[in-house]
Amino acid sequence: GGCRTGMAKVTNAYDLPARKVIHTVGPRYAVKYHTAAENALSHCYRSCLEALIDLGLQ
Repeated sequence: GGCRTGMAKVTNAYDLPARKVIHTVGPRYAVKYHTAAENALSHCYRSCLEALIDLGLQ
């Protein structure tokens, strides 16, 4: 399945020149909700980095 905004999911890379691929869902941007979108985008990066650490990837 998919993942929610700000979350990361790791899959095998198959034929790509890597072992794994990290997928994340970025926020929809609206000027009215600038701060919320900025926080969600920050969470995307954080989730990806946490996935790297959890799996011992570089």
